[in-house]
Amino acid sequence: VCDLLLQLYPEFDFVFLFDQSSGHTKKRSDAHPTLQVGSMQKMHFVNQDEGPFWLTKQQRQQHKYNQPLGTQSKKEKTKAKLLVDVRMSGFDTSKRRYLKKELQE
Repeated sequence: VCDLLLQLYPEFDFVFLFDQSSGHTKKRSDAHPTLQVGSMQKMHFVNQDEGPFWLTKQQRQQHKYNQPLGTQSKKEKTKAKLLVDVRMSGFDTSKRRYLKKELQE
């Protein structure tokens, strides 16, 4: 990799930064969790998951489910979405081009 970078960009000096905080290179037993053959790794949270380790049990329970904030924002439809809605209502929009204002009316 270094030879390639030096060849492609000879005018630059390169500095590589490595994060050794995980202990991976020290071969610590707790550096990376390992999966056993036949076990399944999930890339999403399920009900049995405890949650972030830095939160207390009470905080984990509080943040486990989404809660409405009481604020809502109204998003304006895009021209493409407006065109789809108009077409779905049975109007032919292929005969000419429409401005967004025309589609909103």
